Amino acid sequence: MKKGLLAVFFACIAAVCCFAAAGCSNSSGVGVALNERYIQYYSKDKPAEEQTYYIFLSETEGEYHEYSSAGSDYTVHFRYEIVGDTLYGFYDSVEYGDGHTQPESVSTRWALVCTPSEKFLDKGSEEPWFNENYLKNTIPNYGAGENI
Repeated sequence: MKKGLLAVFFACIAAVCCFAAAGCSNSSGVGVALNERYIQYYSKDKPAEEQTYYIFLSETEGEYHEYSSAGSDYTVHFRYEIVGDTLYGFYDSVEYGDGHTQPESVSTRWALVCTPSEKFLDKGSEEPWFNENYLKNTIPNYGAGENI
């Protein structure tokens, strides 16, 4: 009888520990929205192919696409990892688009360091990169008007 109670007790302790460990693995809620574009506010009204954006395709891979009418049209494929509350992304490969007329100058040392959330990426010294859906649906007036 004692052995049976002891086994049940330890099974309960093990279950509690498993749930606690699972809950602590990402308890800060830091992460990104997968397959949604992160753009700067001035891109929200541009056609998708003319936006500069980040997109996270999986838990470890993403893309940075840059487009400008001055001749930039390329996509950097990168691998990333979230450590604590910081996302670190590193160059994997680059693809140049048909509209790219600049010298091929993307460095293999290309990197992304930011504080991520499902709503925006905080890169510190520049404007936030907003999840496109959050920007358009929740804060549509951000950046609107003359005094930008």
